[in-house]
Amino acid sequence: MKKKLLLSLLVLGFPLVLLAEDTATSTKAAEVLPVKKVTFNAGTNTKSPFMSQAEVDKLAADKKAAILAAQEKERIEKERLEKERAEMLRKQILCDELKRHPSRIVSGNIKVDGIMGKDAIVNGSVVSQGKKITVTLVDVKEKGKEMLVKDIEYCGLKTKNLKIKVVSVKDDSVWLVYKGERFQVKLPLM
Repeated sequence: MKKKLLLSLLVLGFPLVLLAEDTATSTKAAEVLPVKKVTFNAGTNTKSPFMSQAEVDKLAADKKAAILAAQEKERIEKERLEKERAEMLRKQILCDELKRHPSRIVSGNIKVDGIMGKDAIVNGSVVSQGKKITVTLVDVKEKGKEMLVKDIEYCGLKTKNLKIKVVSVKDDSVWLVYKGERFQVKLPLM
């Protein structure tokens, strides 16, 4: 039994240490015998002898497909995060822009239907200089930019019952004031 254990240790490459009892001094002395390390090249393609080559090929294909599916899932998740980050950046830029220029919130929701002397028809109601009109925001596409009500609400701004004051009525336009910012809405050309 000891010989088989020692032989297996030698094959694995462990140095052999013999402990011998010295009878003259009654101490144990260790002797190390030089041992040559033996290695076996098992090869890189170690397949089970109970599997056919078709089964081995199918396992390899399944493993490759799983790796590709994981990479695709990671790519899709990365794209989703990038789109989410871009959307958050777009909303933050919109919020900053609307805080600097609040009249851009309402300018797309005001339509001048006609001008009659010192009165104007704005959003279907007749107004004159000094009057206030109430506007409720709706989604607007203006000059290639899309301003959605949900984006304005995301910024923490009101979207209903906005008070806008009419400053003056000109021949072809109406000047209005919203939150201290003055802006002009022109009569559409026909």
